[in-house]
Amino acid sequence: MYLEHYGLREFPFSLTPDTQYFFEYGHYRDALETLKVALASGEGFIKVSGEVGTGKTLLCRKLLNSLDHKVFYTAYIPNPFLTPAALTVALAEELGLGLAHNLGQHRVVKEVTRRLIQLHAEGKQVVLLIDEAQAMPGDTLEALRLLTNLETEKRKLLQVVLFGQPELDERLGDRSRRQLRQRITFSYRLMPIDRAGMEAYVSHRLLVAGANGNVRFASDALDALHRYSGGIPRLVNILSHKALMAGYGLGQKDVSRQHVDMAAKDTEQVDLRGVAHRQPVWLWIGLILVVLLALMAWLLATGSAEQQAEGAAAATGAAATPAEVVSAGGAGDTNVPEMPTNLAPGGEESPGDVLDSRSVALRWDASAGASRYMLSVRDMISGELVVDTLVADTTYSVQLSGTREYRWNVAACGSDGCSAYTRPLYFRTPVASAMVQE
Repeated sequence: MYLEHYGLREFPFSLTPDTQYFFEYGHYRDALETLKVALASGEGFIKVSGEVGTGKTLLCRKLLNSLDHKVFYTAYIPNPFLTPAALTVALAEELGLGLAHNLGQHRVVKEVTRRLIQLHAEGKQVVLLIDEAQAMPGDTLEALRLLTNLETEKRKLLQVVLFGQPELDERLGDRSRRQLRQRITFSYRLMPIDRAGMEAYVSHRLLVAGANGNVRFASDALDALHRYSGGIPRLVNILSHKALMAGYGLGQKDVSRQHVDMAAKDTEQVDLRGVAHRQPVWLWIGLILVVLLALMAWLLATGSAEQQAEGAAAATGAAATPAEVVSAGGAGDTNVPEMPTNLAPGGEESPGDVLDSRSVALRWDASAGASRYMLSVRDMISGELVVDTLVADTTYSVQLSGTREYRWNVAACGSDGCSAYTRPLYFRTPVASAMVQE
């Protein structure tokens, strides 16, 4: 399919629980270590629960492969939907007992007991791992508890590890199961992977499958992957596999957000509406930002800052009251008279106040009906707008460099448009004494 396209040796996101792909990260590493410690203690019951797709079966297989077979004798029952008698027969088979089919339940239990004592005499700890334990009938759960009653003076002859969905916790919470519940000495709950862990998980599986940096998931693709999957490893695998297929179909090597979106739309387990409903705040914020950006683009596209303000005021006839400068100051202010007005674009104007400072703090009175203010700082020599922005406050600080001369204006903007600009304020950055004499 896409192996040659991406340079992979095998499919990295297969749903088969291959222990090569076990990801020792965060709570998965903690769960494996907890299980090893609990089994070393020789106690009776251990429980691992987690939602569908969180990796319980893979953890179970990894534990089976990790135990020292010189110390442990392991038995594994993947489908425990059995009667009490069938469970005992399944355990006998896992213990290597070849029993006749017509053997009664009492004889089967007796043979299992004998085998457990034999293995104990050989120095072996017998561990029974049961996957999908939430499916066990109530009578079978009780039969399992009775099997763990077999013990020596110092150690249980049979240890049991239950792997199940959260329904297992609910069933064990029933009062009729209190004896079994009290025997569970260690328990662990598998949780979904966080965003950082999921990125490492995807990279780990690609690396095991033979990728050598030739397959890359874009950052926004990983964001979408985590949002759609909720951090559930099985959904991560399904969506990643389909995203790789989408990239292959489009002839692209890198996995993009588009590929993940395509995978999500093709996956029934993903509730696209639920994903959207979980983030209404961000959608509203995004919509508000789009509207504000559109407003600013319109203001900037209609011409110079002065023409924008004057045109809006003339069209509405009810613009906000013009802003009046209260003060403008900077470090080491020095009044400099008669700055030439003919250098300012827009014709003859009153020169206004003049400052000689590199750092200028501008302050003005709030205007009636104004929600924002349009600021304009223009280089009088080049005519370039150094500052041209909308602000909500009535103060603004600007730091300028070089020996230049500038003009500052402010216009008040409300719901009906913007006022004409104020009387301009001229200022210049510190200049050499020779230039001042000119």
